[in-house]
Amino acid sequence: MAKREQILLLRQGVKVWNRWRKLNPLAAPDLSFCILDGMDLLRVNLTRASLYCAHLEKSDLAGADLTEADLCGASLWRANLCGADLSRSLYLTQLQVNEAVGNRVTLLPPGLERPRQWGNTPARPRKRTRRPAVR
Repeated sequence: MAKREQILLLRQGVKVWNRWRKLNPLAAPDLSFCILDGMDLLRVNLTRASLYCAHLEKSDLAGADLTEADLCGASLWRANLCGADLSRSLYLTQLQVNEAVGNRVTLLPPGLERPRQWGNTPARPRKRTRRPAVR
């Protein structure tokens, strides 16, 4: 499948993407250089995906499977990695980890340390609801 088709598939949502991944377990998606900022990628299967220099800033990757995903140069600033499996991801750096949001159940590769600020982050950050002003 061409890169453009993969991007369009991912933009249809995680459910559609994960169904395609289940039907194509040996596929190695190429999402390099893609701008995926702010996307809802909750529990997405990005196994063996190339995310080389991809922009994932403020994306919700909670519970995502990033096994063997190439994260070289990927921008993870404020990306939600709570509960994500990065234990066998490729080329992930401490700087990328430090810029992201994670928690005690986020799995990191050997040699990378869990940032101190991840200590008390809940498993899935709750969305704030606005309370009506009391008058």
